[in-house]
Amino acid sequence: MNRPTVVVGIGAGGARMLAAVADRVGAVADGNGSDWTGEADIDPDRFSFIAVDTDEGDLGTEAPAVAETVTLGPPDANAERSYLAAPPSATESGTGLRRRRALARLALESGGNLAAVRSALDTAIGGATAVENAEDGIDVWLLAGLGGGIGGGSLPLLTALVADIADELRFPVSTYAFGSLPSSTDDATSAIHARNAYVTVRELQALLPGSETASPIELELPLAEAVLGRPAITLDEPPLAGLFLAPVDDEGRVTPVERAAATTAVGHALTNGRPDLAFDNATFGQEPGPPVYGVTAGRVTLPVDDLDRLFDVRSDRLAVTDQLDDLEDRIDGLDADIDWLSTILDADLGGERVPDGIADAVFHYPERRVEDADIDALARDRVDLQTHIDSVVSEVGRAVPKRVPTRPVVALVLGHGLAERLDEAVDSHPFPATLNETASEYGDAVDAVLAERGEEGLPSEPLGAWRQVVKPALSNEAESLSAGAEDRLNPIASRRLRKQAEAANGRAAELEDLADAFATLTAVREAARERADEAREQLRERRDELERERDTVRRKRDSMSESRREITRRRDDLRERLSHPRVTEGGRHRRVPLTNVADLIPETLSFANSLAELVAEGFVDESDIATELATLVAALSDPVHDPDGDAAPESRLVMATARENRWGPAGDLLALAPEDGPDVQAALAEAFDDRIGVDDGRGFAVDLAGLYAPVSLPELRTLGAIHEAFEDPARSVSEVFGDLDDAAVRDAIAYPELLPEGTQGAKQREVADAIADIEMDSDNSRPFDRD
Repeated sequence: MNRPTVVVGIGAGGARMLAAVADRVGAVADGNGSDWTGEADIDPDRFSFIAVDTDEGDLGTEAPAVAETVTLGPPDANAERSYLAAPPSATESGTGLRRRRALARLALESGGNLAAVRSALDTAIGGATAVENAEDGIDVWLLAGLGGGIGGGSLPLLTALVADIADELRFPVSTYAFGSLPSSTDDATSAIHARNAYVTVRELQALLPGSETASPIELELPLAEAVLGRPAITLDEPPLAGLFLAPVDDEGRVTPVERAAATTAVGHALTNGRPDLAFDNATFGQEPGPPVYGVTAGRVTLPVDDLDRLFDVRSDRLAVTDQLDDLEDRIDGLDADIDWLSTILDADLGGERVPDGIADAVFHYPERRVEDADIDALARDRVDLQTHIDSVVSEVGRAVPKRVPTRPVVALVLGHGLAERLDEAVDSHPFPATLNETASEYGDAVDAVLAERGEEGLPSEPLGAWRQVVKPALSNEAESLSAGAEDRLNPIASRRLRKQAEAANGRAAELEDLADAFATLTAVREAARERADEAREQLRERRDELERERDTVRRKRDSMSESRREITRRRDDLRERLSHPRVTEGGRHRRVPLTNVADLIPETLSFANSLAELVAEGFVDESDIATELATLVAALSDPVHDPDGDAAPESRLVMATARENRWGPAGDLLALAPEDGPDVQAALAEAFDDRIGVDDGRGFAVDLAGLYAPVSLPELRTLGAIHEAFEDPARSVSEVFGDLDDAAVRDAIAYPELLPEGTQGAKQREVADAIADIEMDSDNSRPFDRD
C-alpha cells in the first residue's frame, strides 16, 4: 500500500531519527529531482517531514534539510497546572528543557507553540489528503528519544493533536510512535533518562488499543481555547495505533549507520506504505493487549567500506607503479646519455672509425666542415671558430641525445679536426726552414746576439728564435754593413756593402711576413685546441650533472619501491579481509565474504544491480549469503526484555532495505529464482519460516528488523525494575537507582490523567503539597531546578 505519510521528529533524538528515516527513503528538498537516490518504487511526494524542538541549534544541526522545523518558545513562567509541582522559571527561547517532561507539555501548550505545531501538522496532514491513495488512510509516525524532556514529554499531546485533526478529516489516520530507550549505565544522567523513559512508556500505553485506561480521555489545555476553540482535547478512542521501542546506546545516538539501523522498522513501514503487519498482539498469537513492540535490527551487506579502501589502495598502487615505471624509464634514459657522453669523451676523435653508439652524423658534418675549411683564409681573415660550429649544429643536433648539449659536441669534434689540419699547416710552413737558413747564413751576427744574451743556441720555438735572436741579428748586420759602406772610400766596396745591407733587410722583411703568417696559424690552432678542451670540460660537467640526477632518481625510485611494497601489503591484507566474513556489533552487522577479489573492479559494481548478479559473475558465493542471513536472524535477540525474566514474547521479522550502493542504481538484492539460487532460497525459507513481511531488498545490503511482542513493562530491562519498585508501596525506586526516589518519578509525570487512579491521585497530592510549600516559602525557590 502506497499510503501518504507524515513523519515527525521531536527533540534532538527525534530529529536525528528523522534524518535517518529521511535519508533512508531518499527524501530530498526538491522532491523527485535529478538527485533522487531513494528506492525506485518510492514516491517522494507522499512523504512530509516535521522537526519540533525547543533548541533551534539542534534543529539546525540534527534535522534533515527536507523537514519543516518548528522551534518552541519557552513555557509560560507563571502557569499553574495540575501536573506541575511548581510554576516553571522563565526559560529563554532556543534552549532545551533539561529533561523535564512536565515542562515539555507546558511548553507545547504555551503561547503560540501549540498554534505553530498544530499549523505544521494541519499543513502536512492536509497535504497528505491530496496524495493518491489517501482514501486508504494516512500514516503519521512520531519519532523521539524517550529519555529526554521534550521528546517523551510531547509525544502524548502530539498524538492527541493528530487525533484531533483526524476527527475533522474524511480519511482514516493511523498514528505510530517510535521511541529510543536509553542505555542502561549507572550514572546519574542515565537514571534521569531511565525515569523519563519509564514514565513516557506508561503514558503512551494508555493511548493504545487494549490499554486499561478507560475512554474517553480528556487532556486539559487551558491556553488552547484560542487555537482549538475549546480548553481541552477529548479522546473518544485510543489515538495511537502502535508503539515501537528500540534501545539505542551512546554510539547509536551519534553514528548515522547505527541510527539508520535503529529506525529500520520505521523505514520499512514508510517505504512500503504499510508493512504486512497487523499491529496487534493477535498477529503474534498473544492475548489482546496494547500493541507495543520491541525492535531490534541488523544488516547483511557487502563489505563496502573495505571495498572502497581496496579500490583506493589499488588506485594508489597503480599510480605508484606508473610513477615507478616513469622513474625506471628516466634512469634508463640517464644511463644511456651518460654512456653516450663517456663514449664520445673517451673516443679517438682522429680515428677512421666512428665509436659504437654514436651516430655517423655527429662526426660526418663537423669533419666535412673541417675538410672544406680554407686554412689560408682562416689564417688570413681570422674567422671566428663559432661561425664554423654554428654552421653544423642543426645537422648534428638530430643525432645527439636531448639531455646532451649539441654545441659542445660539435665544438669538440670540429675543434679537434681543425687543430689537426692546422698542425699540418704549421708543420709544412716555410718559416721555420727559412729561419734556420738565415741563422746559418748570418751565423756571426746570430752568435753575437746569443753572446750578448748569454745563450748558446737559438730558442726551440721558431717565433721566439726570430723575435729574440735572428731578427735583432739581421738588424745589427744591416746597420753594420750600412755603416761600413759610409766609411769606405772605394766606391765599388761601398756599393757591395750597401747591397749586403739591403739583402739583410730584405731577408728580415721576408721572415717578418712569414713569422706573421706562422703566428696566425699557430694562434688559430691553439684557439681550436682550447675550444675543443673547453667543450670537453663542458661535456664532462654535463655527465657529472646527469650522474648526480641519476643518483637522485635512484633514491626516489628506491623510496617509492618501498612505498609500493607497503601498499601491496595493505592491498593483500584487504583482499584477505574481504575473502572472509566479518561480524561486528554483537553479530548484528555482518559482511558477506567475496571471491575472486583480485578481479573485482568498481565498474563491475556499477553495472550490477543485485547480489544475484555478483553471484552470477563469480564474486559472491550464494551459500555465503544464505549463511549470513540465517545467522543474522538467530542474532536478532529480544532487545528490550530482561533475558532472566518470565516473559517469552513471540518474534516476527520484517526485511527492509538499505540505501543504494554508491557505484550505481539500486536493484533487487536477492532477485534469485528458485532454480537459480536453491541454497539461498532454502536457507531463507527455513530462516523465515512462519514469519511475515519478507521482501526483496535493494542495492547491496539488507536490513532485518525483528519485532517482539507483547512487550511486558515489568519484564523490560531497567524500566521493569523501576516499575516494580515504584508500584510496590513497600519499596523505593532508589533501590534501582541511588539518585532516584519515588517523588522524582512522580515529578516526571506530565499526563497524570493517563495513569491509574492511584498514581494520578498521588501525583495530584504531591503537586498540591508542593504548591502549599511554595506559598509558605519566603525564598520562592524552584524545586524543579534541582536536577
